[in-house]
Amino acid sequence: MIKKITILLAVSVLLSIFSTGCSDKKDLDNELEPDNASNGSENDAEDTEEIPELPETVYTENDGIIVMNVGGEDISAAKLRYYILNYRDQYGGDDSSLWETAAVEEIKNTVAVEKLAEKYQVSLTDEVKKTNVDDIVAQTIDLYNNDESTSYQAELDRYYMTDALFRELQENMVLQSVMYTDCFTEGGERYTATDEDILEYIHDNYVRVKHILIKTADLDDEQKAEARARADKVLEEAKNGTSFEDLVTEYSEDGMDVDTGYYFTFGEMVSEFEDKSYELEIDEISDIVESPYGYHIIKRYAMDDNYILNNETLRAAAINEICLNEYVEELTTEASELAVEYKDNYEAVKADIIAEASASSETSDTAQ
Repeated sequence: MIKKITILLAVSVLLSIFSTGCSDKKDLDNELEPDNASNGSENDAEDTEEIPELPETVYTENDGIIVMNVGGEDISAAKLRYYILNYRDQYGGDDSSLWETAAVEEIKNTVAVEKLAEKYQVSLTDEVKKTNVDDIVAQTIDLYNNDESTSYQAELDRYYMTDALFRELQENMVLQSVMYTDCFTEGGERYTATDEDILEYIHDNYVRVKHILIKTADLDDEQKAEARARADKVLEEAKNGTSFEDLVTEYSEDGMDVDTGYYFTFGEMVSEFEDKSYELEIDEISDIVESPYGYHIIKRYAMDDNYILNNETLRAAAINEICLNEYVEELTTEASELAVEYKDNYEAVKADIIAEASASSETSDTAQ
């Protein structure tokens, strides 16, 4: 399985409105087509929204209190509080040592990002910093301050964050993106995935299938029974050796390319379809698989290496994940080697944070 970069917790929540990720699985026609699948369509969008002016950074008392030093970098009480309280929300329970351990590890990861950037002489250009840090922060502030139901400060408070820390973590997150996108390896050279690397990744993580879909969305019980009868008839023909491609052409109500089928990886299809696809052996035909879209008859196919290497969507997906894995492995190593020095005030500050967590939990329990 692919390793994942640790999420910078609530930073991603505050920024979620500016992300361009998909919501649910795609709707018919082509509702089964995965976002990274190679079925011939690419979508580009440009945001021409006017960017508001970036306000001056607001610092709190906690931003100026130093409680740790990690790898030579001072860590503020604001940063420790942010991670401990967010991990408290994530993990729950009463074991504050668990929250603290996770917080320290996450802090080490953020410092490791900067250490790797120094190691490979990577920095954010003025243009990248303006577009991906300053402008995004300005948009976030403007967005929440123009929302009658909340405010930027209220959202910061909600996620135990300060304005200064939000900006710091946003810059760190962008630096992470540059690091793994540019895919630097030991020695500072940019890693370039070979064709063999791409094929190995796709073969290990993707599946190729074709399917026949008989839709059932919006059908009443009688119509759904008729659809099931059609699906059973088609399945019998497929099991008896009728060309699967001919059956797709004649019966399927999906817009799949009959010659290519679908190449997809984990999390891109509805679970019923995905699970069965991975269970099948090459050239095996499934029984009827029911999903919210209807009845599926799925056949798994061998990968076409020439197709993979000439499909830009698949190539880009493979290269991105290969680089991500390379980056995460090196980041993990770098973080593990960082020395941690706890300041004399650390235990007292941590105790105050834990007390805050306990008081928050009691207030929440009382309200319920």
